[in-house]
Amino acid sequence: IYGAVFLDEIGEIDEGTQVKLLRVLQSRAFQRLGATESIPFEGKVIAATHRDLDELMEEGTFRQDLYYRLNGFTIGLPNLADRTDLEALVAAILAREYFEKNISLSDDVWRLFNQHAWRGNIRQLHHILKVAALICDDNIIKITDLPDDFVNDDDVNVNEITSFDEGEKIVIINMLHKCNNNLSKTARQLGISRNTLYSKLRQFDLKY
Repeated sequence: IYGAVFLDEIGEIDEGTQVKLLRVLQSRAFQRLGATESIPFEGKVIAATHRDLDELMEEGTFRQDLYYRLNGFTIGLPNLADRTDLEALVAAILAREYFEKNISLSDDVWRLFNQHAWRGNIRQLHHILKVAALICDDNIIKITDLPDDFVNDDDVNVNEITSFDEGEKIVIINMLHKCNNNLSKTARQLGISRNTLYSKLRQFDLKY
């Protein structure tokens, strides 16, 4: 068999699977389930993980011999929150998946995206855009189109908050969403008066 095999999240496989995989890489052959004859394997192996394999080897949960069998050439990709091409990534995903709808993002959504820590990286971004694109009106993704667990997530990339006002705005947006845009409840939860909340909404040009 020729070609390439992609092994995603290689750092998550258990010890038994690691042993089987190592055997295939060493012998360059494998057996189908229930078969008795080996099939030659001449393909390339590409593996990916978000885990620190050096740390896993120190813990004894990832085999060193398997690591060195796989580690021919390594490409390190930064976390999504640390990348500077978020807008290009979003545009590429939307163009590929929803090219016929010409979907765009509101300014508030862009602001939230730029401040989020993106623990799930590209997979999380794909999921968020997929959900929002299906329910948005007028082909514009707004805060209310985003999944609740994403909007309510307090895991914010603090390095991307460039001013106090920017951080304050995202706190108000999150609280409004949690309170279903109930201004009295939002003000109580924030510990401010309704008049102060109205002032902040005007200051940040937030619709309610």
